[in-house]
Amino acid sequence: MNLIAINGKNFAIGIYFNNQQVVIKKIVLMNKILHSGYDKKSVVMKHLVKIFIPVLFYFLIFNSISCSDATTDSRSGKIAVLVIDNDVNGTPVPDVEITVMPSDIVKMTDANGICNFEVEPGNYFVDAEVCCAGPGNIQYHIPVKVIENNTADIKLLACLSCD
Repeated sequence: MNLIAINGKNFAIGIYFNNQQVVIKKIVLMNKILHSGYDKKSVVMKHLVKIFIPVLFYFLIFNSISCSDATTDSRSGKIAVLVIDNDVNGTPVPDVEITVMPSDIVKMTDANGICNFEVEPGNYFVDAEVCCAGPGNIQYHIPVKVIENNTADIKLLACLSCD
């Protein structure tokens, strides 16, 4: 709640909603106070109490609307990358650098060979270079379509773990 001075004679009580100021009520006080026999404090308090309850009510309503809309606006999907060795056991390969393009998000696989990305729905590429004993490294450039509230699973195979 903000008190806003207007022309030095009037003031208004307002709140901010989505960065827009909403003026609840403009009060003309100075002329009433100057030309009445009432105590200035009692006149001001009377007007503030009349306005405080509606302002509080509007604030609570706008705040609840704002909070509920904020959660529905977040659109995202996930990309889950698993890097495993191409052996019989499917051993996870940790510390592999995974890049999601075009957003240039870079993460490393964890001890379980897993790396997760939360991105907006759209088309991406998963880029990685994994070790392969013998022929050398394998470079992956895999297209991925991410759909809202879904997970795109990608499995990358390494020939043998390189130490």
